[in-house]
Amino acid sequence: MDTGLKKDTELNSNTIAVLCVLICSLCFTAVFASGKYLEVGDLAMQIMFFRYLSGFVCVLIIHLLFLRHHTNLKTTQLRFHFGRALCGGLGGGVAIFAASKMALTDATAIGMLHVVVAILIGMLIFREKIGLRRAIGILLCVVGAYGMIFGKDSFWSGSAQPLVPIIIAFCGAFLVGLEGILIKFLAHRDGPFVLLFWVNLLGVLIFLPFALWDWTISSHVQKLSFLMLGPIALVGQYFNILGYRLADISIVSPIDYSWLVFSGLVGFFVFGETINWFEAAAIIIIVFGGYWLSTEPSTPEQK
Repeated sequence: MDTGLKKDTELNSNTIAVLCVLICSLCFTAVFASGKYLEVGDLAMQIMFFRYLSGFVCVLIIHLLFLRHHTNLKTTQLRFHFGRALCGGLGGGVAIFAASKMALTDATAIGMLHVVVAILIGMLIFREKIGLRRAIGILLCVVGAYGMIFGKDSFWSGSAQPLVPIIIAFCGAFLVGLEGILIKFLAHRDGPFVLLFWVNLLGVLIFLPFALWDWTISSHVQKLSFLMLGPIALVGQYFNILGYRLADISIVSPIDYSWLVFSGLVGFFVFGETINWFEAAAIIIIVFGGYWLSTEPSTPEQK
C-alpha cells in the first residue's frame, strides 16, 4: 500500500514538473525569438543585460513588498550561482543571435542538444539511472527534434544554413546544458526565490560590461521591449526551478524539446516559416515522448 502511494506521488510530481518545464519553454521561446522579431540579433548581449536588469528589479520589488520578513536571501553557493548566471546568460545570448540569423526552428533544434549534455552529466554527478521506458521517451524527443530539421524543405533542396550561427548555436547548447546541471544542484540547496534573486543580480553584473562594450541601443522602444523580457524570463525561470526540484534531470530536460513545438508555431504565425506534414509528425512525436517521460517514476534522489 505504501509502495503504491509512493509511486503515485512520484508520478504526480513528474507530471507537475513536466507542466512547469512546458511553461518555462513557452516563456523562453518568446525571449529567444526577440532578436529575430526586433531584427536586432547582433545586440544579443545587450538584450540579456536588459532582461536580467528588469528581472532583478521585479524580484527586488516582490521581496521588499511581500517577502522581506519571510525570505532569507543569503546563500553559501555564490560561486555556483555565478556559474549558472554566466552559462545561462551566454547560452541565452548566443541562442538569440543564432535564432536571428537562421530559421527559428532550426536554431532551436540545434540548441536542444543541451538536453543530451544535461542528461549525460546528470548521470555522472547525480547518479541518475535511465531505464528502458525513460530511454524510449528521451529517444522519441530527440528523433522528433531532429526530424523537424530533416523534414524541412530547405534540407532536401540542399539550401545551406550559414556556418557561423550553426557553430554558435552548438556552443549555446553546451552552455545551457551546464546551466541545467547547476539549476538541479542549486534547487536542492536554496529556495526558488533565492535562485531568482542571485541569477538576476549576477546576470546584471556579468553582462553590464558586455552591454557597455558596444552600446548601440538608442531607441527607447527597443529598450522598453528588452525590459519587458525580464518579467517573462522571470516566470520561466521560476517554473524551471520548480520542475528541476520535482523530478530527475532525465525526466525534465527532454521536455525542453517542447521549445521546438512553440518555436515552430511562432515561426509559422509570426515569421511566416512553413511547417510541412513531416515536421507536424515530428511535433507529435515530441509531445508523445514528453508524455511518456512524465509518467515515469523518478529514481531515488542521491544525497
